[in-house]
Amino acid sequence: MVGATHAYALVTKFAINAMESNGTSAVSDLSQDTKQAGVNSYVEQWNDYFEGHDNLIEYLKYKTYSHSLRRCHFRSVCWRIFLHCLPHNTSEWPAALGKSRAEYDVIKERNITIPNSEKQPSNIEVENPLSQNDDSTWLQYFRDKELRNDIERDVRRTFPEMDYFSKEDVRHAMENILFCYAREHTNLSYRQGMHELLAPILFVLHCDLQGAFHTQEMGELPAIIQTVFQQKYLENDAYTMFCQLMRSTNPWYSINEIEPELPLECAKNNDPIPTVPFQPSEENNAGPPLEITNKLNRIHNDLLATYDHELYYHISRLEIIPQVYGLRWVRLLFGREFDLQDLLVLWDTMFADSSALDLVDYIFVALMVNIREQLLAADYCTCMRILMKYPPIEDIFDIVHLAIYYRDPKNNRRPSHSRFKLEPRPVEKQPVKKTKSSNGIFSGLKIDNLFSNFGNEFKRAVSTPKATKKPTYQEFNTPVDRPKSRSTSFEKPSSINDELEDMREIHQDLQQKCLFCADKLEANIRLLQHHLVEKSSEEGLVKEENGHCDVTKKKEEVFLALASLKQVRDILRGSLNLNQSANSKEIANIETLKSRLEDLPPPPLESPNNLNNESDLPTEATPQ
Repeated sequence: MVGATHAYALVTKFAINAMESNGTSAVSDLSQDTKQAGVNSYVEQWNDYFEGHDNLIEYLKYKTYSHSLRRCHFRSVCWRIFLHCLPHNTSEWPAALGKSRAEYDVIKERNITIPNSEKQPSNIEVENPLSQNDDSTWLQYFRDKELRNDIERDVRRTFPEMDYFSKEDVRHAMENILFCYAREHTNLSYRQGMHELLAPILFVLHCDLQGAFHTQEMGELPAIIQTVFQQKYLENDAYTMFCQLMRSTNPWYSINEIEPELPLECAKNNDPIPTVPFQPSEENNAGPPLEITNKLNRIHNDLLATYDHELYYHISRLEIIPQVYGLRWVRLLFGREFDLQDLLVLWDTMFADSSALDLVDYIFVALMVNIREQLLAADYCTCMRILMKYPPIEDIFDIVHLAIYYRDPKNNRRPSHSRFKLEPRPVEKQPVKKTKSSNGIFSGLKIDNLFSNFGNEFKRAVSTPKATKKPTYQEFNTPVDRPKSRSTSFEKPSSINDELEDMREIHQDLQQKCLFCADKLEANIRLLQHHLVEKSSEEGLVKEENGHCDVTKKKEEVFLALASLKQVRDILRGSLNLNQSANSKEIANIETLKSRLEDLPPPPLESPNNLNNESDLPTEATPQ
C-alpha cells in the first residue's frame, strides 16, 4: 500500500537512521537558515493542532478523518488526548504529565523488587527461599519470575520483521510495562495478546520522540513541547496510554464471569449437577458466555446480517462461528491483519471515534464486506483460510470509510467503491438451517433459464441508490472523501424518464417470472389432486390397458411433483440458489425423494367429492 511509505514513515525512518549513524548528527551539514526553517515548520504544525481551538477534541477528530495524522509529527499526542491521558487544555499538560509519570515510578518500585538476602529477616520460617507461606516475599518473587518468563516469551515474538522491536532496551521496557500492569490488575493479570496492543503505542511514542529530538538539534523548541517529549519518560508515558487502552479492551480479555444460578431442582437438593446431563443446548452450558463471545455474536447476527444478509447466510450455512477468527481480530484490534503503518491509520480512526472503541464492531463488518466475493465463492476450508489470513488490501482508507459509514450512515457519505454498494436492511432473526448443495434432492429437477438472472435484477429493483447529504468542510465529524474514484459501475441514469423506463422493464420481467412460478405450481397441484382422488376412490389404482397396475410409476409422479413444488417455494423464498439446479443433468432417485420429503406436513384430508368439485381447483394463471 502507498500509505506504508507516506511522509510519517519517511520521517520516522530518517529519525531512526540518524540515531544509528555512527553517533553523528543528521543535521550537522545543514545551513542555519535551513535549520531555522525546519524548527519553524515543526512549531507551526504544533500550533495548528493544539493551540487556539475552542473545542480541541472535535478539531483533532476532523484532522483524523481527513487523514492528516499520517503526516503529523504529533500522532502520539493526539492518541493521548483521545484516550484521555491528557486534558483538553494544554496549560494543564505539565501537571498531568508529572502526575502520571510519578505514579508509574511508584508502581514500578513497588512491584519490581528482589528480596534482600543481606538483611536479617525478622521471621526466618517465613522469609526464606523455600517458604510456601503466602506472606513470604520469596514466594511472591518466584511467582513474579514465572509471570515475567511468560511475558518475555511473547515480547520476543512481537513484530519480528521490525528491527526496532528486536532491541533489548525496547523489549525490557515492554516487559516492565506488561509486568506492572499484571501486578496492578491481579483480577486480569497478563493475557497473551496484550504485548501486541502495547507495541504500536511504544512505536508511535518513539517516532515522535525522535522527531522532537532532531528538531531540538536544529533550534530551541517551546517549553511545552520539551515537556511532552522526554526520552527518559518513554516507558512512563507508554504505561499510561496502555492502561487507558486496556480500560476499553479489558472485558475482551476477561475469562471470569459471574457464576450462573443453579436450576431449582438442583438448589433444593443442594446438588450442583444438572438434572439433564450431557445436554448440548445453550441452556445447560457450564456458565454464561464471555463478554467477547456476546460481542462477536452481536456483530455477526445483528450487524453483518443487516448490512450484508447474503454473506451472513453463507457464513452461517457453512457453520463458521465468528469466535474462530474474530477473537484475534477484536482482542488485537486487527493488529495481525495489516502491516504496522496501515494499522496506525486504523487506530487513528478508532481512537478518534470513541475511547470506548465502538468503531471496532463496524470495522469488523467492513473487513467482511471487503472480501465478500471471495467468501461467497468459497467452501468451508477456503473461507477459513481467508479469514485466518486476511488478504492484502489496496487501500486501508476503503475500510475506514466503510466503517465510518456503517457507524453513522445518516451523516456520512457512502464509499464509492463498487463492492461496497450494499443497502442495509432490517432482517428478521430466524434460525439458519444448513442446506444441501446442488447434488441433493433437487439436483435432477431443472428450471427454465428464465430464472438465471432473477436475483441480480431483483436486487437492482429494490436497491435504488439514494441521495445522501454532501458533507461540508466545516463539519468536523464528517470524513472528507479523497478525490480518487475507481468505480463507475453504479452511475445514475441520465434522466428520471430513463430510470422509470428501466424500472418498468424490470417490473415486467419479474411479473413474467412470477407467472411462470404460478403456472408451475398450478400444473403440479392439479396432478397431485388427480392422483389423490384416484387413490381415495374404491378402485384405488389406475388400470393400464393390459389390466395391470403401475403403482411405482404413479408414486414417482407424486413425489416428483411434490419436490418440484418445494423447489419453486424455496426459489420464491430466496433460500435456493437460482443457478443451483438449472444446469444439472442428474435425475432424482425416487428413494432419495421419499426420504427427503418425509418432513413435509401431511395434506389436508378431503373427500373425493370435494376434490372432484371443479370450483375447488385453482384457475389457470394468465399474464396481466
